[in-house]
Amino acid sequence: MTSTYNKILYQYVTTSIGALVIASNSIMLVCIRRSKAHKNKPVGFVYVINMAASDLFVGVTMVILKSMHPYMGTTLAENVVAQNIYHVVRFCMIRFSLLVSVFNLVALTIDRLCAIRFPFLVQRQDKGFHIKVCGLIWFVSLVITSIFYILARFYLKDSLRYKDAIFPIATIPATVLFVVSYTMIFTVVRRTSNTVNRIEASVRRRRIDTEGAGENNEERRPEEKEKIAFVRLAVKTVAVFVICWLPLSITSIYKLLSTEAPDRDLESSFFTLAFFNSLIDPFIYFAHLRRVIIRVVRRIMGLNTEMIIQPQSSERSGNSRRESSIKLSTVYTTPQNRTNPDVIISASKTDTWGC
Repeated sequence: MTSTYNKILYQYVTTSIGALVIASNSIMLVCIRRSKAHKNKPVGFVYVINMAASDLFVGVTMVILKSMHPYMGTTLAENVVAQNIYHVVRFCMIRFSLLVSVFNLVALTIDRLCAIRFPFLVQRQDKGFHIKVCGLIWFVSLVITSIFYILARFYLKDSLRYKDAIFPIATIPATVLFVVSYTMIFTVVRRTSNTVNRIEASVRRRRIDTEGAGENNEERRPEEKEKIAFVRLAVKTVAVFVICWLPLSITSIYKLLSTEAPDRDLESSFFTLAFFNSLIDPFIYFAHLRRVIIRVVRRIMGLNTEMIIQPQSSERSGNSRRESSIKLSTVYTTPQNRTNPDVIISASKTDTWGC
């Protein structure tokens, strides 16, 4: 007998999560598409876009299933085709979502590991290669899900016991791979960062000795910052995936090894937590791309981000001669005040992905 808690989760909570998944991932994809930096984004970001697309697909599928559920026992009770489609989609949706997420994160992890360990090899790979990998991910996930459904439906005698075996099979090996890979990545990044800091400190001391103490410290190269920021994004995405999917995988292992069925309410809670992963992911991307998203929103509202170059007089310490310097300032202008005579040089500021 289905408890009230289980009914609330299935009829209201997951439906609300599905609607939020559609809204958040749609906004995420629109912001990426409307951004001026769409063509200049890091190549590995293709996998993040693919994750957002797969999460959007899961949200749409979940909403469709929830919309069909009230009619399965009434209007469509005698419709064999509708019943078969409903049960096939319900069985395959969560498993297909899991496989796409796992393969996406594995590809993203391998890409980051190769970018750290073999940078020259990764530089020879263009965006088209990663797009083909994403297409292969969807195809392989669909094939594996279809094979597993056929086995569970027609060949396995105790299908209720083995139908969830794909969760631990996909999640646990991927978790081990993630832990090992990102441990190696952070070891290399930390070692490289320490070496770069020592070199920069040595160069800074020489510059201070030759040019005086008024020289500002140089910032770390944008490429290095972007690489570290993208690794952090990958780590956050992987960590959320493991937290959301591992409890359901452990429950599936218990179902395989034990003769007693797990608590239905607990299993439904873990299923909802796994589905909740599709809602958390876009907020991780929002945090990483917050500057780009702010610029897109301002552009949609009629504001443009521009670089204004204005002359300003400054005097270097230790030198009596006054020098002319140029100060860059960022302002937000509307189409009405672009002709302001105080603006000397105006150039459109391009978005950057190394947030």
